[in-house]
Amino acid sequence: MTDTYPNTSEIVNILKAIFEQVKQQVESDTPKPLDGEGLKAVQSYRALVAAQQLKYPPDPPSDLEAEGISPSEIRLTWVEDTTNADRFLIERCQGQGCLNFAKVAEVAGLSRTFVDRNLPNNTLFRYRVRESNVLGDSDFSEIVDAAVKTDPSPYNKPHRKGS
Repeated sequence: MTDTYPNTSEIVNILKAIFEQVKQQVESDTPKPLDGEGLKAVQSYRALVAAQQLKYPPDPPSDLEAEGISPSEIRLTWVEDTTNADRFLIERCQGQGCLNFAKVAEVAGLSRTFVDRNLPNNTLFRYRVRESNVLGDSDFSEIVDAAVKTDPSPYNKPHRKGS
């Protein structure tokens, strides 16, 4: 499979057409919506950008951390390693070493945090997150453990893989 990237002259021609339409709008006493070549140029540019950004499913998020923030809540934070995620899928399981994860939330692609609420006290939870777009889902992030915030406990500090 060969990747096809727009060449420099294609991009320059698209940008010239857009610039010409915008210039006409600025100089005109009666501005009107883009049409003709300007509209085609904008549509072509958007298609080129979308094609480059959505060639593959996204990469998994990194640096997942989980922290008990109240007697019934755990906050997750992560880093998005790509820019093409439409949403993040969050899964949780209950107990030390559990692997029976179930989806607990789906948040918008601009989110980098999630608060899991109404959790029972004195219970360990494990979390993992993955990114998703129209082309599919990423692999899962690393798994992190956390418990709700109660008395001092090793589970109430932010946890990352291997800590």
